[in-house]
Formats: sequence, structure tokens, C-alpha cells
Amino acid sequence: MLAKSQQSAKIYGGYNPIGFTNSGGQWRGTTESFIFSFENSEDVQNMKISRINNGYNNYAIYDHPNYGFSFGNTFYLNSDKRIYCSNQGYYDGNLNNVLNPYINQNGYFIPEDTEAFKITTT
Repeated sequence: MLAKSQQSAKIYGGYNPIGFTNSGGQWRGTTESFIFSFENSEDVQNMKISRINNGYNNYAIYDHPNYGFSFGNTFYLNSDKRIYCSNQGYYDGNLNNVLNPYINQNGYFIPEDTEAFKITTT
């Protein structure tokens, strides 16, 4: 998934190989989930990335009907149409760089646009 903030040119996103089901509030595990950001759409070579911490892979994804997506309650789209950013400890130490400045300020941003993609293999 990709999201662009209304407040800056920064682009945020995340990947998980298991998808989102919006079930009744359950954790889903994967070791391949990560959160990333770019300073702007012109600078895709300098991606900042934060991966799920070892030992916390069971908290990589949080499926909940009120969330459009949720990467471990660390980076999630809530029903109020805001994307929240917090450090729950499930993703590695680079998380502050990836979700800055929102993780250090008010904890959310309003997306200008969001896109979700489903990867399929044949």
C-alpha cells in the first residue's frame, strides 16, 4: 500500500505478503512485512525501510474492521480517514526515520491519496 501526505511531498507505504482481511481484531504473523517511505515521488532511490523485529513476527499485521490496513498498530489507516504512526516496538529501530515527522509530532497525518495493490503469482 502507498499513501501520500497532504502536509508534505513524502510518500509512505507498507508491504505484507498475507494481505488484510479486516476480521474481528486479530493479529497475523509474517517475517516479510515492512514499512517504508520516500522523501518525494521523484526520489525513489533513497527509500527508508523498517522491518518487523525478530520475535515479533506474530504482531506484523493487525486485522480489524475499523482499519483499512494496520502494520502492527504501528502504521495504520483508521476509520476517521487518518493514518496513525506510533512506535509499538514491533518494527525495527529505523522506524523513527521512516515515519518521521509524524511519529514524533501529533502521531497521524491525513492522506492526500492512498493506493493498495495485490500481488498474485501464477
